[in-house]
Amino acid sequence: MKVQSILNAMMHPQFLIVMAFYAVITFVVGPFVGGLVLGREGIGHGYIVGSVLSILLWHFYGRDIARM
Repeated sequence: MKVQSILNAMMHPQFLIVMAFYAVITFVVGPFVGGLVLGREGIGHGYIVGSVLSILLWHFYGRDIARM
């Protein structure tokens, strides 16, 4: 893909919504659940679990939703 077509795809509203969803999973939901389950030490583990979950969701669903 050319750089211009990649930039155009990244500015599409559907792509931005999908990326915002994954950011919320990684930086809000994961640490929150990790903190609830394991206490203060679990926040770091929540970041890791949220990141892995985001990557897996992107791999199996996100690319098709964002039409990349």
